[in-house]
Amino acid sequence: MMGRNKKLCLYGFGLIGVFLLINPVLNQAENQNVDVQDPQEKVLQYDAQVVIKLVSVRVLDPEGHPVTNLRREDFVLYDNDEKKVITEFEIHTMTDSGMKVMSSSDSAAKTEIRPGMNRRFFIFLDIQGSDVNGMANAKETALHFVDTQLRPEDEVGILAFSPMSGFKIQEYLTTDHDKIRKAIQKTKELPPSRGHYSGAAPSGGQVSKAERFLTAEGSLIWVPGTNAFQKRDFVPRMADLALALKNVSGNKSLVLFTSRFLGPAATQLGKAFAEANTPVYTINTRNWIVQGIMKLRIKKKHIWTNHALQGMAAASGGKYFADIEDIETISQDIQLHSGNF
Repeated sequence: MMGRNKKLCLYGFGLIGVFLLINPVLNQAENQNVDVQDPQEKVLQYDAQVVIKLVSVRVLDPEGHPVTNLRREDFVLYDNDEKKVITEFEIHTMTDSGMKVMSSSDSAAKTEIRPGMNRRFFIFLDIQGSDVNGMANAKETALHFVDTQLRPEDEVGILAFSPMSGFKIQEYLTTDHDKIRKAIQKTKELPPSRGHYSGAAPSGGQVSKAERFLTAEGSLIWVPGTNAFQKRDFVPRMADLALALKNVSGNKSLVLFTSRFLGPAATQLGKAFAEANTPVYTINTRNWIVQGIMKLRIKKKHIWTNHALQGMAAASGGKYFADIEDIETISQDIQLHSGNF
């Protein structure tokens, strides 16, 4: 108790000492009519930065064409059910000389027209989700778009999803379109094998299941194929891609060549890409259907106008193309949509 009281007394003595030291200073200031500013009244200044993020809005008419004559007054913005003021508004339009931006703001006396930012395309070749002919058509369509629609300032990256290696970046974003052409042409992988038996075969040819069981144990060795790799997790990897694209700024688009039946996951992925401000243009690489029974089953020409890929494109703000061989329409429509918002 004595030690504790001693500490309290010393602490109190310290406070009195500080007061006695300050008080004469204050008295001296009063005698000399000097203003003493309260430290709490000092005006504090801070540097602050505001990031303005470009949010692309594409308004389509009943025919699916972009409406380009809209103004800021035609839009209403809500954030958590609270109406907000739109302070910046731009119209991006594709012209023969490249992208042009018409911008205006409340403080601007007149409309300003300036060169627009470059576009960023991610061309996605889903090898695993396409057959040989479908991938050949996809490459032809992609090359046609690069050759006929790209502007010199447009950046392009090539992505692929293959049976054995899964997700792969074939070429990073670049304005070197010759690199892009080469990357598209080189994107390939051997089709997955079904596996086989090694060793002596009784009939001299392919070993059937019956012959396998009739053969002496150990005379044949099963060599696994690559079919097991075909069931890679495409949907989770696409969700990861959507998250990654949130960090890519500017006018970006995903051009997806595939024929996967994604079911309800297609719309969910579309929403994920919409949150990343990345419209997805889905091109179905399958233009056939199998009809018949047993050995009479044959492939017939068929355009999948109703497909889950349609929901993915719509949810993302993009567009679905059912006929992979309609090269001109695909190229022109992607150009029109990505160049006007």
